Amino acid sequence: FIAWIDNDPDGAAHWVKSAHAKFQARDFAGAITAADQALAATPGDADLWTLHGSANAGLGNSAGAETDFLRALRLDARNLAACRQLDLLYAAQKRYADAVSVWDFRLKFVPTDGESWHALGSALMREDEKHKARKAYQAACERGYKPACGAAN
Repeated sequence: FIAWIDNDPDGAAHWVKSAHAKFQARDFAGAITAADQALAATPGDADLWTLHGSANAGLGNSAGAETDFLRALRLDARNLAACRQLDLLYAAQKRYADAVSVWDFRLKFVPTDGESWHALGSALMREDEKHKARKAYQAACERGYKPACGAAN
């Protein structure tokens, strides 16, 4: 019976809910503890690794956050939240080429996502690659992401 409770998916769901609630309350250490419990049952949950990374970032643990976000992307290359968080982390650290790489990676899997093209354009602008950025903004606009249309010109 105890083994069944330990493996109960609802138990994992409890920890996932707890991790989200603690994160929303800005209790980042508590969010990590709860996420660790949930990840013990569901280690392949990319969204949970993204939450874990965000909590690490909230604690100022950039290295831990980066590791978590990259793990989330290995599990789900389409994970937009992990890409956004890595972009923010890399921009804060002035690792602009790494931010470009994140968006290039994502666009290999979702080439029709206008928002990702726009983010690539922004990352390229930080790298002072204006010509490439303009092309990325154009691609975003062509894919229906309206905020990029003004930047493409």
